[in-house]
Amino acid sequence: VYRYHHDDGLPGGEGGFHLCAAWLVEAYLLIGKRSDAEALFAQLVNVAGPTGLLSEEYDPVAERSLGNHPQAYSHLG
Repeated sequence: VYRYHHDDGLPGGEGGFHLCAAWLVEAYLLIGKRSDAEALFAQLVNVAGPTGLLSEEYDPVAERSLGNHPQAYSHLG
C-alpha cells in the first residue's frame, strides 16, 4: 500500500509503506472483509526479513526492502 502516488519533489521512488498496509488490514477487518485482511496480512508476513523484522517500505517490482530496517512503526501497525 503506497502512502501517495505523486511527485514529492524528492529524488528516487517510494515503495509500499508497511504501516499503511497494516492500517488497511485493520480497516478490512472493521468492515467485515476478513478474507481481504488475511490476504494482505499474509503479504506483509511474506516480505519480512529472515529474522521476522519488517522494513519501512517494500519495492514489489524489485522484491526488496527499502528504507529503515527494522522499522518500529511497521511493527506497531
